[in-house]
Amino acid sequence: MNNSKRLKIAFILESDPNDKIALSGTPYSISKNLNVFCGDIHYIRILPAKKSPLFYWDRFKNLFLRLFGKKYEWGRSVKCAKYLARQIQQQLESEKYDLIYADKASVQIAFLDTSIPIIYGSDTVFAAMINYYPGFTDLTKEAVKIGNLLEQKALDKSKIFICPSEWAAESAINYYGIDKKKIHVIPRPCSFEKLPSQEKLLKEKRTDVCHLLFVGVEWKRKGADIAVDTVNRLNELGIKASLTICGIKKTPPELKNNPFVKVTGFLNRNNKNDAQILEDLFLNAHFFILPARAECFGNVFVQACAYGLPILTANTGGIPSVVTNNENGILLELQASGFEYASVIKNLWIDKEKYNYLRKRSVEIYSQKFSNEVWGKATNEAINKCLFTNQTELHRKSINS
Repeated sequence: MNNSKRLKIAFILESDPNDKIALSGTPYSISKNLNVFCGDIHYIRILPAKKSPLFYWDRFKNLFLRLFGKKYEWGRSVKCAKYLARQIQQQLESEKYDLIYADKASVQIAFLDTSIPIIYGSDTVFAAMINYYPGFTDLTKEAVKIGNLLEQKALDKSKIFICPSEWAAESAINYYGIDKKKIHVIPRPCSFEKLPSQEKLLKEKRTDVCHLLFVGVEWKRKGADIAVDTVNRLNELGIKASLTICGIKKTPPELKNNPFVKVTGFLNRNNKNDAQILEDLFLNAHFFILPARAECFGNVFVQACAYGLPILTANTGGIPSVVTNNENGILLELQASGFEYASVIKNLWIDKEKYNYLRKRSVEIYSQKFSNEVWGKATNEAINKCLFTNQTELHRKSINS
């Protein structure tokens, strides 16, 4: 992009943009890449007022409903959305912006009153999360109604909706009637800032032990129990294997007695030492395993792909948009057992030609689909379409007025 014509972009988000682990590091990587490829970023981070009467009332309401096994998210309410919109509008008025990029910010933009064109980016839409992710189960009817209302308003208000998977795109169309032309499927960029050379990524590894890597912070949703069963089964099948579990702070006590499992605990990529440990784990593993029970996309799959690791995972949610079966990994059915995962890994471990093909394709697919440069080009196209659409609408209104 020509520096003399760089866009001024208001980047609306909820998490700290400098935090490399918040929301899997996506706000960090997206904002950095926006700044490199698309324009000058100005952060607008507004959080719900946690000491306001609204907070205390909704907090009490949520605690009361939990007595009946129901949930009500205080931060996803009409009052909260209107409060956030007012705060954001005040900040928008202090500068002249060309564009708003709202990352996972449907609540923040639902009632935002502005003529600045908006791009709304999210892993998926609210309706697709209901009874899919643990945090979206047992919601009250009111919570579901308000959540859908805010999502609908955010999608309608945006000129462009960017999501990382076909599953998310189809959900926006099916649940909210969004025009397909308004949707851009752009996979999230890798949050690792530097990658080893391709030669280093694809160098031959020691094969005395088959090293599996699991990276995730939620034991149940990420399928950690299946990963543990997989490494146990592999050893039963005669394949000497180990599993490194990274990211989970509390693991079952019995893992301490499992000779095939190593637990690193949570690694904070904001810390240089932890970041290096994590990158070394990716570099030295043979397979990446994450039998997720529910997943919108999974940035960690992009990281595994970048490191040339064949991926073993479940066919659910947005995963098929990042893992192509028999190309950069293997997609198993959601109900697949640890024995089935182990059998697939054993066959690949024996078939070196197929295994090396998956490694090579992983690196190639990362370069073709998930690199920062590819993300930057696709996002620039979405931005240009957004600005053109906005100018066309303004021109049409001026003619009709």
